[in-house]
Amino acid sequence: MRFELLQGKGRLDSYRQTTGGVATTTLVSDTKPGLALVRATVGGLADTVTVRYVAGGPASISVVADSSSLPADGVTMTHVRAYVYDVSGNPVADGTVVTFEADLGHITERAQTQDGVAQAQFSGSQTGVATIVARAGGVVGETTVVLRPGPPNSVLISCDPKSVGVKDSGRNQTLRITADVRDSRNNAVADGTYVRFEIVASPGGGETLSTYDPVPTVNGKAEVSFTSGIRSGAVRVRAVVTDSLGQALTPEVSSTATEFLIFAGPPYIEDVTDASTSHLTVGARPVNVYGWHVVNNTVEIVAVVGDKYNNPVPPGTAVYFTTTGGVISTYTGYTDEEGVAKVTLHTGQPYPTVERYYNTFLDPNLHITIPGPVPDFDLDGNENDGIARVLAVTEGVDSKGNSARVWAVCNVVFSGDITTFTVSTDRTVLHPGESATISIVVHDINGNPIVPGSVISAKASAGELSWDRFRTDDPGSDFYSVQLTNNLDPTDPNAKPTATPVTIKIESENGNVQASTVPIQLLID
Repeated sequence: MRFELLQGKGRLDSYRQTTGGVATTTLVSDTKPGLALVRATVGGLADTVTVRYVAGGPASISVVADSSSLPADGVTMTHVRAYVYDVSGNPVADGTVVTFEADLGHITERAQTQDGVAQAQFSGSQTGVATIVARAGGVVGETTVVLRPGPPNSVLISCDPKSVGVKDSGRNQTLRITADVRDSRNNAVADGTYVRFEIVASPGGGETLSTYDPVPTVNGKAEVSFTSGIRSGAVRVRAVVTDSLGQALTPEVSSTATEFLIFAGPPYIEDVTDASTSHLTVGARPVNVYGWHVVNNTVEIVAVVGDKYNNPVPPGTAVYFTTTGGVISTYTGYTDEEGVAKVTLHTGQPYPTVERYYNTFLDPNLHITIPGPVPDFDLDGNENDGIARVLAVTEGVDSKGNSARVWAVCNVVFSGDITTFTVSTDRTVLHPGESATISIVVHDINGNPIVPGSVISAKASAGELSWDRFRTDDPGSDFYSVQLTNNLDPTDPNAKPTATPVTIKIESENGNVQASTVPIQLLID
């Protein structure tokens, strides 16, 4: 039998003998996609077959971006193309899936080839060099695109440390001032952006900057050093973005530093007769602790202390704490760099009472009783036992420069086991769309609320509740409510009147309790 190639390229054995009436030959394809027409003849008989040459699977991939550099504005985009070829250098078949990923910015995740090319779009809002990787089959290609910052838009000034001492004070006399220059997308500006620093307010004691010439940025930051003189007080330094000659840009991009001090001042109270002018604040976390006749539950007591200029007082400033209930483990706390001092209050004897609230300690300056009132959570008109008052006090000065005690007080609720728990409704019959208010009263023997994080849940077999579960906040309340609404549809032929109680369940350190209202009738007319 004779085989011959009538159309297309390739090679085959032309003459083959039959075996069992069948003759075979091997067609070796061309290196390019296309068609081949093969004819077989024997005697006076002939037949043809068409063979299609197709591209092979991905063997190589080349990735090209239209733009090698983009502004990092999150808007500007560039096309990224992946050219995918088989082992013979032919474009792969249409519809071959190519995946894209970038280690910076955003890119189309998947695309299909057409004529061997898959196309994606790339953009980014963060500066840097983005590596873009394209994958098809088992082959990988990559390219890079630079995301460059925009023009200067803002300047943030910081200093380290936060304060200095005057000359020969024994404290650090020099601090570093840093201007962090950003574009409109909060990216660091390009290196070499110039910033000029200038002192705009100071005590006038010979303060200096290390240079008054424009300073180029590195990684978006420019730095100078500030050295104090012989006078204490507040200092303000301005940073302005300029050209290389020191001329401010138009429009101006500048910032005035947050005021810092030479020699941070002592704790401050403006007027010793007015506790509200104290620059010391004290608070508790949590405000409400399970502590009435409970031993060694703990509360963090935090005091924040400022000087005359509302700067944190120097680290290590001593703050003294005392309480009308329980025990404070460390009588003295010391401020950190943020002016914060912390101690721990442990529940235990003496347990707080109204009498102890007023009589345990006096106003540290005036030596008179510190006024109340003690909280009345249950609104019975009487001040509650179970409320501890905590005093934090430190030595400082008043507005005249005289020595004074800077102080503040806060309350801590020592709540106990639940002794009062009632659930009631203001209505027992509801027509469609009407609501009943379910009132919940819960407190301990002193009328104080349950601790924060207690879970109150509501349940009804019919109708719609305004809530079904929540956690109490701090310090909490003695009174809660939930609404039950009749949501029956009078036009629904399957709707039937019904009745349901509302069941309230409380899960708390103060105890677990449950109660229900009387059944509430839900009518359909």
